[in-house]
Amino acid sequence: SVLQQARERGIVNPEAYDAFLRGRAILRKENREDNLAAINLLEKAVALDPDFAAAHAELSRAYRFRGFFFAPEEREWEAKAFAEVARALALDPNSADAILILDPQTLRIVDANETAVRLFEYSQPELLRLTIDALEGEQTALARLVETTLREGRAGAEAVSCVSRSGRRILAE
Repeated sequence: SVLQQARERGIVNPEAYDAFLRGRAILRKENREDNLAAINLLEKAVALDPDFAAAHAELSRAYRFRGFFFAPEEREWEAKAFAEVARALALDPNSADAILILDPQTLRIVDANETAVRLFEYSQPELLRLTIDALEGEQTALARLVETTLREGRAGAEAVSCVSRSGRRILAE
């Protein structure tokens, strides 16, 4: 769990962990206003504890949501998301979360942690030759999710899956 990892790392600032938990919970509401509130809390968490990998990963997610669903005209969110996920991966390459870093222009996978390698059943060099399209199992569901988000102004909580090399479906966010 994130709490156990935090304890093992010796987090001494409970305020950082509190901000992380509140930001993560608010981010799940998946609407424009709550996304900004979540970003503020997650930025506070990483400011209080710059080595908190899970907070960097969640902040990346919040930035990605902002740039993709709520402010696609504001290009800086992509760069911020990329920087935060890279930081999370550098801090905790063995995270329980599968982390793929994508080139925002080409959607080519430029880095992946060991969990992603195991989960998607490709070697790291093989993953780094792929675009995200190779892992998308339900392109119509993903397209429907994006269309709904643009129309309703919220991301929704529809499950979308990816596919491993052997065809196993993997729930993706």
